Amino acid sequence: MEDITELKDKKEPKKKVGKYILYLVLIIGLTSLVLGFSLSGETVYEGVTYPTVIAIGMMFKDMDIMYIFIFIGMLLLSHSLGSFCLFMFARLYTRKYKYHQALANQMVGTFYNNITPGANSGGQFAQAITFKKQGVNISNAASVLVMQFIIYQLCLLFVGLISLFKINKVLGIGIIRIGESFEIPIVVFIILGFLLNAIVITTMFLVSYSRRLHNFVLNHGVNLLYKLHIVTDLERKRDEFRIQIENFRIELRRLQSNIPFTVLIFLLTLFVMIINDSFPYVVGLSLGAFEDPSIDIANRIFESIVFTNYHQMICGLIPIPGSAGVSEFIFTNLFQNYYDASFTTGGIKAAMLLWRMITYYFPFLISAIVAATYKSRGVKTVERFYSLERSTFVTLQLETFEERKKSSDEQYLTKSLERKELLAKLKIGKHHKTEEIVKKEDIKKEEEDENRNFH
Repeated sequence: MEDITELKDKKEPKKKVGKYILYLVLIIGLTSLVLGFSLSGETVYEGVTYPTVIAIGMMFKDMDIMYIFIFIGMLLLSHSLGSFCLFMFARLYTRKYKYHQALANQMVGTFYNNITPGANSGGQFAQAITFKKQGVNISNAASVLVMQFIIYQLCLLFVGLISLFKINKVLGIGIIRIGESFEIPIVVFIILGFLLNAIVITTMFLVSYSRRLHNFVLNHGVNLLYKLHIVTDLERKRDEFRIQIENFRIELRRLQSNIPFTVLIFLLTLFVMIINDSFPYVVGLSLGAFEDPSIDIANRIFESIVFTNYHQMICGLIPIPGSAGVSEFIFTNLFQNYYDASFTTGGIKAAMLLWRMITYYFPFLISAIVAATYKSRGVKTVERFYSLERSTFVTLQLETFEERKKSSDEQYLTKSLERKELLAKLKIGKHHKTEEIVKKEDIKKEEEDENRNFH
């Protein structure tokens, strides 16, 4: 079978570049439109009315410079830990993989995820090819990225479940108003967003363990989507679902064969998620969004995580590259219930702009530079434009499936045998221990009998 990279290199480069330009124009256009609308008008700052842009500029000017270093530190910590997880995954397959390679690979993934529609939809294929150029076998690279996806989805589900504890505060927003007359109850976004996150991971788990459900989804489920005109190519979509389910099954089995490692990566990924979701809280501190920042700190951090999680749910429903425009609009509507009532409308806009600069604009710029300039040692030609379609990663999974299934089965079997040997040793050890205890009790009883006879 022809190597995946060779297949992709035969794609028309002009078509790839055209998509990059289209998505960049879309990102810049939608962001400019929403920001232009948001930053128009006037805002009261410290009792004086200014144009909103001027007022926000003054808020940034009055901000303690210490927070700039805090933001940078949080970004560095988040990216470093995310890269460490990628490094740990790669080291399962090769001891030659270096941490700096994981840093670059993480940046490549960040750029492609931020330029393509949907969450984490474009970065996986680019990261797989980057892994290959860094000396990691392409099938191992696919395994790493599927396992990373499973852990990420589990963390997302966990955060989504704990976010339910604060759902009433989010629902207190009532409606999201689009323009002058169009209103949508926020509960609609919340239900759809939560279901989207929950269904993805729970369905994959269920179909991985149940062949009957697996067959039902591939046949009746896909047929229903076809009849509803959600799916146009029935057979192709059925093949894609089958591939993704089978890949999920074999990589889940691989994770189950190394529980300590899986728990460690889960905790690290969860910590990275918490750092990223805490940015709105720190942004609020920097702009004076809380009347008394010294009280209720733990609850405010928790609510920041909750509100950011619901923000992600809602934005995930609208597949726009980088959630351009949508992210800014949803943040402004959502976080007005998070910051104190004394925080002005202009303050919410300032918080939105600062948060978006930290979490998207700045990382996007840095990752774009890395993606455009990074070159692995020993690689003479470097592909600068990877395919932006999610189907390319599905194709990669299909072509490497047999090899990865074989290694997963072998690893699972090895771990099962190791566990059986350990249990056998524990039973033997327990048996020996029981015999020793009986002997000691017999000796003690004999001594007591001798003492009684003596007296």
